Amino acid sequence: MGAQIEIAPPATIIIQGVAELRPVEHAVLYDRLEAGALLIATAMTGGTISLPQAPVYALEFLLHKLQDMGHRITEGPDQIGVTLHATHSPRAVSFKTGPHPGFPTDLQAPMMAAQLLADGVSTIEETVFENRLLHVTELQKMGAQIKVTHNKAVVTGVEKLYGAPVIATDIRASTALVLAGLCAQGVTVMYGLHHWERGYDNLQKKLQHLGAHVRLIGEHDALILRDIVQQELL
Repeated sequence: MGAQIEIAPPATIIIQGVAELRPVEHAVLYDRLEAGALLIATAMTGGTISLPQAPVYALEFLLHKLQDMGHRITEGPDQIGVTLHATHSPRAVSFKTGPHPGFPTDLQAPMMAAQLLADGVSTIEETVFENRLLHVTELQKMGAQIKVTHNKAVVTGVEKLYGAPVIATDIRASTALVLAGLCAQGVTVMYGLHHWERGYDNLQKKLQHLGAHVRLIGEHDALILRDIVQQELL
């Protein structure tokens, strides 16, 4: 567009004003966090999903960890588009969040949910934000085995999760609780729906399209989820 911008170490942006900018065409990046949520949801429920526009180049760490769990990943051409075939015997993996291009902090909570029913023990370290493990208490209500020390969580996989009333404390916590609810025995009701709604564009409808038993109740006060483990997301 003609802007005069210089990046100077260690973390400085220098902008020199210009008389005018030129118009350009630009394609907005597809949401890697929504793509990540759908991939993890499918991995947790044992199904298969294809996301033809997912930005693989922005999901590399997540895809590597999903592969380490035993899920089969097929990438599209030019790092656009991905297909996941879930394993029915996932292995626990450990990870640590970090600035780009490290593992995204905004996928930490959903990926923690994926470890709850995996075989083994995983260690999850949050290095980007403080107080980013508030979802742990809510997951524990559902039977999750998680121990927290400072910014680290140690997750021991269990055979079952159980539906419970839970409260979302932020956007990504809401994702983790929804994903856990899809796999929990019985009914899960998640309150704090405003976090979910400000983070995604009708993601519950996309999950319904995939076969999830999820619906809004009241005046959009809560989300109710029912066990779908025996009915894979396809």
